[in-house]
Parts: sequence; C-alpha cells; structure tokens
Amino acid sequence: MHMLLHNLLLVLATTSRYAITRCTGLVHPTLAREKRRHSIYFGTNFRGRRFRFGYISCNGQDDSSTDSFSGNNAVNGDDLTDRFKYKVNALMGTYDPISGGRPDDENQTGNIIDALIKFPAPYSFTVVGKTGDSHVGEKHIKDKRSSFVDDIVHVIRDRTGEEQLVTRVTPRGKNFTKVVVDVTVYSSAMIEDIYNALSGIENVVMKF
Repeated sequence: MHMLLHNLLLVLATTSRYAITRCTGLVHPTLAREKRRHSIYFGTNFRGRRFRFGYISCNGQDDSSTDSFSGNNAVNGDDLTDRFKYKVNALMGTYDPISGGRPDDENQTGNIIDALIKFPAPYSFTVVGKTGDSHVGEKHIKDKRSSFVDDIVHVIRDRTGEEQLVTRVTPRGKNFTKVVVDVTVYSSAMIEDIYNALSGIENVVMKF
C-alpha cells in the first residue's frame, strides 16, 4: 500500500514540478543546480525514459532554501502548493463522503439516484421481455404479451400504491415486448425495490 501511494504521489509530483525522494520527501527540480550533490534520484517518464529529478541529501536535511519557481515557494516544510496538497489529500481519502456503512460507488443504484433526483419525482420504468416464439401461433403470443404486461403493472402498483398507471406497450418484432410505466417515486429505495421485484418476472430480458 505504501509503495502504491508512493508511486501515485510520484506522478502527481512530476505534474506539479516537484520530485519525490525516498530520503527527504519532496525536492524542487532546480536543486540540480546546487553544488552539494549527496544523492541522485532517478525516475521514469511515461515513455519509459529515465530522467533526473535533482540532488538530495539523505542526512535528514534537504538542499533547498527559499528558491522560487513559477510563482510557488520551494518545498520547505509546509510550503507546498495548494494544488499539490489537494491532490495528496484526495489520494488519502480525506474528501471521501461518509457512507454510513453503505458502499459508495457506481454499483450502488441508490447513491447515483439520490444525487440526480429530488423526491418525490416522476419516474419511468422500462422493461423488455421475451414474449413470443417462432414455433407458436399469434394467439399464444398475444396472451403471453398480455400476461407479461399484467405482471409488470402488478409489481409497480403494489410498491407505489398508484391505481392509475400510465403504461405504454410496444411490440419489438415477433418475440419481444417493451413496456414503459410512468409513476411517482418517493425515494431511491423505492426505485431499487421495484427493479429488484421486476427481476423476478419470468422472461424479463432487460430493465432500465
């Protein structure tokens, strides 16, 4: 873990025009002009070519004083640029939101929905299912399509409490049916619960 963080900081340091060393930490690249050359730290750029960051001291003291570069003070204790500090803190997880024990990533539907929707809000559930077969007749396909739509409406009505649902049914070729149901939702938990219930309907191919 420490080596991974070190390598990440190394990339950030090169973009911030500072070098990271294993001895004294951060060293300004203009230190290469100093005469006190105790140690040299090499790195590799993105093309695989080796380059020199600068000269450093491994006795606990760096060779910098108050050199300036591009309007920023040379590294000296807390004299890091704000931009670099923000990058380091971001890598350390300082700005991560408190999830309260719930995973906070793109795989959690509720986290994304909560950030995008202000509840209560209108919402459309779209479900596509396989309702036909080339070996059966038209009547069987119509009956299966009707049963598929009824199952979807029942699931959504049962979890929203709405009696009058706006439902649009669109056949997709002979074998598939697309159903869109418009409702009012009151939380991301309600949306997630409905999607989970829709997954239990037979012949559902996709839902979104």
